[in-house]
Amino acid sequence: MTTPAQILIVEDESIVALDIQNRLRRLGYTVPVFVASGAEAITKTAEFRPDLILMDIKLKGEMDGVETARQIKDQFGISSIYLTAFADEATLNRARDTEPLGYLVKPFEERELLATIRMAIYRLQVERQLRDSEQKFRSIIEQAMDGIFLVDIDGKVIEWNLAQANITGITQENAVGRPAWDIWNDLLPDEQKKRLPATYLQKRIQTTMATGQLADHWRVAETEIQRPDGDRRILQSRLFLIDHDKGYMAGSVSRDITESKQLEAAMHQAQKIESLGILAGGAAHDFNNLLVVMLGQTSLALAKLPPNHPAVPHIKKAVKAAENASVLTQQMLAISGQGQFERRRINLNKLIEEELDLLKAVVPSHITLTLELVPALLTIEADRSQLQQILTNLVLNAAEAIGEKGGEIRIGTAVQQITNDEIQIRHRAGTPLRDGAYVLMTVADTGPGMSPEAVDKIFDPFFSTKKLGRGLGLSAVAGIVRGHQGTIWVDSNPGAGTIFSLLFPGGNETMDPHDAEGNEGIDEDSIANLAPSSARCVLVIDDQETVCEAVTDILELEDIPVLTAFGGQEGIEIYRQRQAEIGLILLDLSMPGMNGHETYKRLLEIDPHAPVVLSSGYDEKEVLKQFDEKGLVGFLKKPYNLKVLIETVKQHMGL
Repeated sequence: MTTPAQILIVEDESIVALDIQNRLRRLGYTVPVFVASGAEAITKTAEFRPDLILMDIKLKGEMDGVETARQIKDQFGISSIYLTAFADEATLNRARDTEPLGYLVKPFEERELLATIRMAIYRLQVERQLRDSEQKFRSIIEQAMDGIFLVDIDGKVIEWNLAQANITGITQENAVGRPAWDIWNDLLPDEQKKRLPATYLQKRIQTTMATGQLADHWRVAETEIQRPDGDRRILQSRLFLIDHDKGYMAGSVSRDITESKQLEAAMHQAQKIESLGILAGGAAHDFNNLLVVMLGQTSLALAKLPPNHPAVPHIKKAVKAAENASVLTQQMLAISGQGQFERRRINLNKLIEEELDLLKAVVPSHITLTLELVPALLTIEADRSQLQQILTNLVLNAAEAIGEKGGEIRIGTAVQQITNDEIQIRHRAGTPLRDGAYVLMTVADTGPGMSPEAVDKIFDPFFSTKKLGRGLGLSAVAGIVRGHQGTIWVDSNPGAGTIFSLLFPGGNETMDPHDAEGNEGIDEDSIANLAPSSARCVLVIDDQETVCEAVTDILELEDIPVLTAFGGQEGIEIYRQRQAEIGLILLDLSMPGMNGHETYKRLLEIDPHAPVVLSSGYDEKEVLKQFDEKGLVGFLKKPYNLKVLIETVKQHMGL
């Protein structure tokens, strides 16, 4: 204590009290007053709040010194030094229960008084420092955002802070004093309780406490827990041991990383889907080029053969197979999010209600189909047929998941506002979402659910939980949603069913849901600007030589001359040299090096009215968003056959 200690004297003999007061003052202590009774002592203690009290056991009044010291200790937390000439055993036992700072037996020397008081003050300082340290420690523990708990040498919980209670759902009152193994057994998910019974946990914890050896995988560990309310959380815990005189204590600092793990998983899923989409899109482009060649050459063969030729039926089968293969390329483009869309303003509620009868027809009768549609729903800009495909695919998958047993499929809609505060939605979606209003569609089933491993792969191309099937359905669904600038995620656990959630950017709910979009892309005026009659040649710019050959063979059948360029740079050079001869340019969009968009800009530098028909397997409206310049005279969707190619060329050349 930096200031002189303040001492209250409680002594029934005033002469003795005055003598002690004078001695203490000479020794540098503050002694404001002395009293002779217990009641006065309590009153003065309340008034002066002394650091300690010299308390005679024998006092005036009804209370003796022991009772007075007890009451002062209980009310004010101030301890006493007893002054006594004699005392029986019972009185001394009572005095010991009040936890005195010392005893002085009358008569005593000044040096004895000084030593006893100094020792008492030292004890007070140590106790105060310990109390301050404990308060700081407790404040840190209670204010910490991480969960903290401590276990004593017997394995019982002695600290369980508020954050730990919030994370686990187990209150401090229900944790402190309980064996640690019982608490962690309660927190284990149901499927792990049998594998890790409380007796096993008790043995592991007690062995660790006895030996002081903490396994490396326990020092920093990720653990899944199940709260009493059934909610599952993932904890990252750092365990440590505290060396104690009689053994070891243990502690842990835990952090709830559920949200960050969900974000990590969602981002991983989004990146994986994006990568697979890029791969699928590239494969679809190459496949479409092959189909152009196959359809072109087989159609050409049919055109050159007499109808009764024995090879005709076989060639027709090849044509049919190639046309069917184009459906697969559309699925692959859907996976990439660049499928063919015809966007309109659509009310999702209305579409679901219109599809309900069809869905009921394909869903087995033992499965109930329930709608949970929010009344006021924003419209969305979407392709109606693609939305129908999504809905049908998800409902059929849900029905197959439920199987032969009875169950329910619930289709719901809602309006979801996405802001920076909607962390949960952003984490689940994985895809960066702009702030604003979104339309949420959910398809939930009461089936058996899926394992985390299956959920992680559910949108992968060719992954399927079915014994048969290509597994492209959900990959295509995810691609279609992504192509609509939306996002999709799935929630599922074994035995708990599955919920697919889809978000689409919302529009204006007052719009007529059947109003079509305005026409985009192709400039109708430019279609009327046909090539002059002197320009009879078609320039084909494509990086695939076989595509150029197929187009050449088909057009020559109609006596239309063809120039070919294997890439953008070569096409630009040919057009610069032979512009007067060229009445139409067939330009491929996806080419290595100089792509279709760059080539088109260079062609316009040569001739602002260059007659270009763009050719691609991607969605026309999505592709034409890249072409701000007006002047494209048409769009040719890959793969195309002989008839489509000839009609397109003749239309734009006025033949």
